[in-house]
Amino acid sequence: MRLNVNGNIVHLWDSIEEMPITRYQDFNKYLMIDSGIGSDTEDVIKHTVTLERFITEKKQPQALKELANMRQNMMFILAGINPKHDAFAQLVREINGKAYNTVLTRDDIEEIKEELNKTGMSFKKMAATLDEVKKKLDVEFEVYFPETVNNVNLIDYFTRLKRFAILIAQKIQGVKDIDGDIDKIEKSIIDSYEPKIYSGDSGLEVTHTTNFNETSLALSQRFNKDPDNLTVLKFYQLVELVKQQNKKNGN
Repeated sequence: MRLNVNGNIVHLWDSIEEMPITRYQDFNKYLMIDSGIGSDTEDVIKHTVTLERFITEKKQPQALKELANMRQNMMFILAGINPKHDAFAQLVREINGKAYNTVLTRDDIEEIKEELNKTGMSFKKMAATLDEVKKKLDVEFEVYFPETVNNVNLIDYFTRLKRFAILIAQKIQGVKDIDGDIDKIEKSIIDSYEPKIYSGDSGLEVTHTTNFNETSLALSQRFNKDPDNLTVLKFYQLVELVKQQNKKNGN
């Protein structure tokens, strides 16, 4: 995908057939952090609502985890950290002809964000493009690897989220007598939501990276290939091949 931003050409990775697996891995890591912790005051409000529900229902362990995530959210705001910006940086292939490394260091990420800022790209444009590319990547991934993403519980959860959004929109439009339905589905969403810890040695961020590194090492040893040079498609094709071979061997 090529974007023309005020005369500047920004070339993005937008297909699993070409996107490096290392970029895809970090792209999803930052989106995971943004989803669970957030980066702005709107996310703080979401944490507050969820925290209130946990406290009301006397779910202390969940409340403490949600409180920790809200605290991290506020620290991000104070430090000017936005996981969505870091996720978008992982999509950037070139800016005005300058190519960036397959594996981005923190300095690379900051340089990309600075160059994007120079183009005058708005946050609204960035967020819309991020959502567009994510949807495209998700659709492609599901087409190639349907068994990997076929999670019934996850589908049910997002179905309820969609229903909740529709009800909220209807209320805004003036539809009456739906408060009970809104409260009921909101409660079901909260009840099925288990907050995670993202920071620390056992947090999801470290676990996410560790699992990927272990898989990469296993593939490297088995197929004598450097994972850093693999696309998303090729990486997961090898993962699927290993699964099939293990299943055939009874493992």
